[in-house]
Amino acid sequence: MAINKSIKEKEYSPLSLYYLKHKDNGKFWNCLQEQIRMQYLPIKELKKIQWEKFKKLIDHAYQNVPFYKELFDKADIKPNDIKRKSDIQKIPIVTKEDLRKAFREGKCIAKNITNSRWVYEKTSGSTNEPFEFYKDKNEEMLENCCLLRQKLITGYGLGESSLLMRGLEPKKPIKQKILGLLFKKRHFLCLFNIDEKRIPGYIHLIKDKKIKLIECFPSGLKEIAIYIKREGIDIKVNSVISCGEKLSIKDKKVIEEAFNTKVFENYSAAEVMELAFGCELRNGLHIDNSRYLLELIKNNKPAKKGEEGEVIVTNLNNYVMPFIRYKLGDKAAFAKKKCSCGRGFPLIKELKGRIIENFKTPDGRILNYHFFSTVLDNEHENILKYQIARSKNNQILINIVPNATFSDTIKNRIYEEISEHVGSSMKIKICLVSEIPKGNTGKHIMMKPEVA
Repeated sequence: MAINKSIKEKEYSPLSLYYLKHKDNGKFWNCLQEQIRMQYLPIKELKKIQWEKFKKLIDHAYQNVPFYKELFDKADIKPNDIKRKSDIQKIPIVTKEDLRKAFREGKCIAKNITNSRWVYEKTSGSTNEPFEFYKDKNEEMLENCCLLRQKLITGYGLGESSLLMRGLEPKKPIKQKILGLLFKKRHFLCLFNIDEKRIPGYIHLIKDKKIKLIECFPSGLKEIAIYIKREGIDIKVNSVISCGEKLSIKDKKVIEEAFNTKVFENYSAAEVMELAFGCELRNGLHIDNSRYLLELIKNNKPAKKGEEGEVIVTNLNNYVMPFIRYKLGDKAAFAKKKCSCGRGFPLIKELKGRIIENFKTPDGRILNYHFFSTVLDNEHENILKYQIARSKNNQILINIVPNATFSDTIKNRIYEEISEHVGSSMKIKICLVSEIPKGNTGKHIMMKPEVA
């Protein structure tokens, strides 16, 4: 696969090029070209850019965000005390619970930024504890350009058909959806509706629309891949981008064999989108250190190359609600060798995040974790934590730690939404509990494949 350091315009659809060049009065096109160029800068230059952005961010946070002012003062440090990279260790690591509490108290939003730049988000992440936060509107274009950069790396051509497979279709104005289909030929399939009766229709869509690229949660695409291999169906897509979940080696092989393709991994979380990505050589994941400062910490010290550590990340572009030395909840190791693709972005290997398993009902429905999380996250104001489990007698158990606003009305609403999707072949039981025990890793287990 050839490695492109810039967009070769003659290779792509003129209509798509026209759309991108004129999007946001040309700002998107210029941003995209800059992000393609950025990844090939020498590591020394990238580190300089990263450090300057980090210093600017902590100055801003200390002056304008009450949570970070209190955090720094309690640790008896000032932004000027952070003079070199080793000084970063003086700044306390921040957890999701820290920011959740600060969000409720109104202390984590920058006082000097108007709400026109606030982009509200909520996620349960890997803990099943609903988390609300704000992104910076000024960061949205940059994120979208980096996502398109990842697609181009896989060999995707502007104007080729692509398919997004996820829980719910992103909310966009109808005009934007039409433009997306006309200029980007981007299609959508909901993972919530996967079952063996629908899979032939999904395969037909992939063939009929000549899909070249699939972006997906791998747990959903794996089920389609298993069906394809079992039925001996001949199908090919050029590339697959796996995101949102850790991809097991076994599932990666199944998907690649079924679709005659290559799978590229993308490491993102709602708070830190496009954090790292796989390049053409697929030797690991390149950290975008022009947009993030990623640390790996073991025993409260920086992990050595090849040594596994906890992922601590700083988002260098979110000024609305800064994430500084934020504990993401995953583990990884820095690669010992530099990638030979020519990018200055460093590599991480052996990323250890969550691997999602699906439930299959007796009548052939495939219950994806992301369906349950979407239904329950919609009640984030009433739920503190939750866990999904399957009992041996074909019963779905939903354990919920409620807060003071939870009521029978909310419980019934959850039951009805989930029942409609699960069907009649499995019973549903919602249990209100005071606590959900953590697993051996210290993280909450999202889905238990089988309990007594």
